[in-house]
Parts: sequence; structure tokens; C-alpha cells
Amino acid sequence: MNIYGKDTIEQYKGRELYERPPHLFAIADATYKAMKRRSRDTCIVISGESGAGKTEASKYIMQFIAAITNPSQRQEVERVKNMLLKSNCVLEAFGNAKTNRNDNSSRFGKYMDINFDFKGDPIGGHINNYLLEKSRVIVQQRGERNFHSFYQLLLGGPEKLLRTLHIQKDPTAYNFIKGGGVVKSAINDAAEFKAVADAMKVIGFTAEEIQTVYKILATILHLVGLSVSAVSDCSLKRCIEVSV
Repeated sequence: MNIYGKDTIEQYKGRELYERPPHLFAIADATYKAMKRRSRDTCIVISGESGAGKTEASKYIMQFIAAITNPSQRQEVERVKNMLLKSNCVLEAFGNAKTNRNDNSSRFGKYMDINFDFKGDPIGGHINNYLLEKSRVIVQQRGERNFHSFYQLLLGGPEKLLRTLHIQKDPTAYNFIKGGGVVKSAINDAAEFKAVADAMKVIGFTAEEIQTVYKILATILHLVGLSVSAVSDCSLKRCIEVSV
């Protein structure tokens, strides 16, 4: 059942909230009209438990805005939407993980902002993120995985890249992610690696910056092979021995 297609958009375009059954498009249209009428910023807060569809809802709202904008500006809103969605793809790789309730759970909050000019036409946008669950990098609950980016690199990265980074295609070989390496997930890590790499190029990452991202991921994986132990007390500082 297609409840987010062009026909549905037309049913809600320019209507008041009470005229049609409850729908995301009704909220999007009311918010857009309020912004133009009052010449003030407006905000849609999307909340819900893990897996409720918050990210998908934001995509449909942008789809609606793109469809109702001045036809001469639809190319611009599509460009803004695509940039935001590509940015979201990268954010999901480094901020989403499989949990016991959702295979693609966001482990951070985000605020997506679309900027309009005085005529109501889109001119840009950005995403702010906050409250990243950093502790997941080193420990996960039983049945959960680390952030997607680690598995994407190991399972989707080309052999030449993996050799350069001195890592292998086996998630179970690394303590920080080995638990998630045996957990079944609906996420296709190999395919997502390419999608994220393409997204980074679209939003402006240089080839050197992309390589730096991969090096940082590999460094984190290599750190699991380090053990630190105190061996003696020195006069001013504690001496430590690091072994690999």
C-alpha cells in the first residue's frame, strides 16, 4: 500500500490539518505554511523508541517539501535533500548499530535543518548530531554489534585497502567487535561500505580524507591488541610496560 506517493502528496498539499486523516504529510504541510505565514523558524520533533521509524519519517517529510516547493526551485530542494540524506548515510555508518531491538538503531540524536529564503524556497541545510553512545566502541551487550562502520570496512573493503591498513576480513579477530561478528543482521555490510564511500564523495570528502577515516577505524581495531600494565613506581611518575 503506497501511502507516501505522489497521489498522497496531492491529497495533503495546501490542506488544513483537520481536512484529511492524520499523516506525516499533513504535519509537514502545516509546518511549512506556518513558517511562510509567520516568517519564523518552525520545527518538527520526531520521537519514538528504537526502530519506530524516526529516520524514515524525516526522509518522507523532506520528500513532501521537495514536491510542494516552487517548481523552479525543486532542483535545489532535491539537491539539499540528497545532501542531507547522503550525510545521514555517513552518520548512520558511524553512529548506528544493531541492538537487540533494531538492526539499524541510531545511537545518537540528530537535528536536521533545512534553510529557506524569504520566498519559502530552500537554499541549504545541515545536520547537527549529539549524545553519541561512545562506550559502544569498546563494549556491547550480548547479541548486539559495534557501530556499522567497523564491519563495513572489514567485509566490504577491497583486499588492497585491507592490506594497506594491516587488517583482515574477520570481525571475530578483533576484541572490540568479535561479539558482533557472529551476530546475524539484516544489514549488508559489504554493500553499505560502497554506499558510504560514495556518500562521502558526494558531501565533499576528498580521497585523502576518506583514507584518513579508514586509518582511524583500523587504528581502533589494532588498539585491541595492546595491553598496559604497571611494573614499578618511579620517582615522579609510574612506569608502564606496553606489550603487543
